[in-house]
Amino acid sequence: MINLMDLADTVITLEETAPDALEMRVQTQDGTTTTTLHRNPDGVLVEQKGTAHE
Repeated sequence: MINLMDLADTVITLEETAPDALEMRVQTQDGTTTTTLHRNPDGVLVEQKGTAHE
């Protein structure tokens, strides 16, 4: 089992690593859903409306 507190000093924030837009694919028991994320003016990655599809 991994102790999450041991990982605390290795956390990298999205601002340092994430691009301005990316495609995210989520696989569940019901299938795979793909959506596009983009960076809002506050620097947070959010789902771009209307891009989710199976």
